[in-house]
Amino acid sequence: MNARIDYKSIVDLIRQEFIVLQRSDDKFSEILFDVEDERLLAKNKDRDPKRLYIQIKFGAANTFGQASVPFSLETIGINQDTELTQEFLESFVNTYNTVTVGNAQQFFLTPVVSQNNIPIYEGYRSLFIISGTVIILPDLIAIDSFQYINEDNETEDIEIIAFNDVAEASLNPQPYPNTGGRAKSYGSFMTNAFTITLYPDANKEFVQKLFAWKYDKTRSHQNDTFKMNIVFKDTEYNMNAWEFKCRSCEFAWKIGESPAITATFTL
Repeated sequence: MNARIDYKSIVDLIRQEFIVLQRSDDKFSEILFDVEDERLLAKNKDRDPKRLYIQIKFGAANTFGQASVPFSLETIGINQDTELTQEFLESFVNTYNTVTVGNAQQFFLTPVVSQNNIPIYEGYRSLFIISGTVIILPDLIAIDSFQYINEDNETEDIEIIAFNDVAEASLNPQPYPNTGGRAKSYGSFMTNAFTITLYPDANKEFVQKLFAWKYDKTRSHQNDTFKMNIVFKDTEYNMNAWEFKCRSCEFAWKIGESPAITATFTL
C-alpha cells in the first residue's frame, strides 16, 4: 500500500494558509508574497522589492503505508525589513504547526536566517529557511481528539505527544473437562489500558489532577476517576466518556529539555 503524494495540493495548502494569516492580522495586510515550488524564481519575472518570494523545496519521501514528505520554505525577505519578514514567518509557524487538514498533518520548525543583507533585485534582503514535514495518512486509523471530562461534565482538549494502548483478554484454556489432545480457550474478562505522554501545561485541569494524584499527601487519590473522550480517525469505535483509573504517573525533567508527563490509565 503506497500513499500518493499530490505536491500541487501541498503547495496550494501552504499558499492558502499564508493568505489566511495575512488577512487575520492588520500588521501583515500590506505584505505581498508569492508561494510556489522550486520553479518560482525561474518563471517569476516580477522583481518587486516589497514582495516576499516563498519557494517550497521538497525532499525525498517514503510512500509505503504513509507518506512523510520533508520540505523547506526558502524565503527571500522584504527589502531592508528583516524584522517584519521574520515576524510574518514566525506567526505562520506558530499558527499552523501540528495542524491537520484532511488526511495530512503539518509540522514546522521555527524560521532561521540563512543569509543576511544580501544584494537581491536591486536591494538588500535576508534569506530565511523554514524546515517542515507533511505526513499523509491515507485511510489509517489515528488519534483524532483526546479530551478530559471534569466533574461538571465540561470537556478539556488535551494535546498529547504519544499514545499507546493495549486491550488484554484473560483466557481460561480449559473451563470444562476436556478429553481431547488440545484445550480450547474461552474468554473470562477483558481489560483496556493506555499510556500517554504530554507536556505538563499548568493551565490544564487534567494536568493538575494528575499532580494531585501523584503528590497530594493530604488524602488518598488512588480511587480518583478520570473520564475521557478518545476519538479515533476513520472508525466508529471510540472511547466516549469511559472512566479510567490512573495506574502510574511519571514526571520527567532535566536541563536542556522540556518537562513531560507519562501516565498510564486502566479501566
